[in-house]
Amino acid sequence: MNKMHVKQRFAGLFIVFFTIAGLFSFYYENVYALTTWSELTDVSLVSNAQHDLQQGINTKSWDYGTIDTNKIYNDGYRAFDEIQLDTVSRITYKKRIAVNPGQKISIVASAEDQSHYDENGTFILNGGTSHLDEAGRALYWCPLEYDKDGNLLINAPWRNVQTSWTVGVSPSDTQELYTTTQRQDTNNGVKYIVPVFRLNNGEESDGSNMSRVLPIEELKAYQHFCLISKPFKYTFDLNGGNYGGNTSNVTIERLGLTDGIQLSNPQRAGYKFVGWKLTSGGKEHGYTATSAEWNTILNDKKYYDSLFKDATFEAIWTPEYTFTYNANGGIMTSGEDISILNRTLVE
Repeated sequence: MNKMHVKQRFAGLFIVFFTIAGLFSFYYENVYALTTWSELTDVSLVSNAQHDLQQGINTKSWDYGTIDTNKIYNDGYRAFDEIQLDTVSRITYKKRIAVNPGQKISIVASAEDQSHYDENGTFILNGGTSHLDEAGRALYWCPLEYDKDGNLLINAPWRNVQTSWTVGVSPSDTQELYTTTQRQDTNNGVKYIVPVFRLNNGEESDGSNMSRVLPIEELKAYQHFCLISKPFKYTFDLNGGNYGGNTSNVTIERLGLTDGIQLSNPQRAGYKFVGWKLTSGGKEHGYTATSAEWNTILNDKKYYDSLFKDATFEAIWTPEYTFTYNANGGIMTSGEDISILNRTLVE
């Protein structure tokens, strides 16, 4: 082999080596390199009622990573850029979401509402669930709070998507880094949340399933994936009845899918309450159910097209009649069947 061939072969190897190195560097920078605080995109839940997380999946607004609790608790670090941890099992949203202390936030991560009428005209109620598969694997989120400079204020616990979060207010299972008073300070308190997400099977401890790869593409299974800060309003038209002594329309608010609602039966003299008919738009338009049935629907944490917006309901009544019999000199025996010959009743 002459020197020219050797040089050509080494040159080819160098080209291959640098090509591979370049691809690896590009892959690392675009997949594993963690975003800094200044690089996060600003969005708001103060001025907006909802924020679409699904759009973030489509635009790759995610990092593989979470916070490093060892650096937080053992080394005393607080700054966003100093506490990030590479991991394939968690993803950090690459946007800082402006919030206000005391603001209640709900998350929705569910499949599509499959409710429909079958071939016999029977309505089949089938709301979208938050489980990705038959094993019950579900999404958990951690709404980490930061001040205006990107310092972590609280290490929030993992929460399933059926649980809301109140900004600056600590539940009993929260590890506070600063007091509630400090976090609610208008100048130096919480200004942003940067959510972290994971998929697992009911295990909520902080360090569990760290080695399990979480393909971001899996999150596309959630057709409805968003944060909500403004409640929906459900208006109940009593249609001549009264509800707890109130004869005007009743309005109840519900934040996302997390706030439970308990309905009671309205009252109306001379009428029997049949149920509430949903009169606003969506897949469930026209559906009528009793208060107890609606309570089940409104508390099952499923996504229903007609209920994921402001909605209106109307009370449905059927007349009740009281019949008085005059024996006209005869005797009526207790328990005796009485036939009504004329069955046409006119109100």
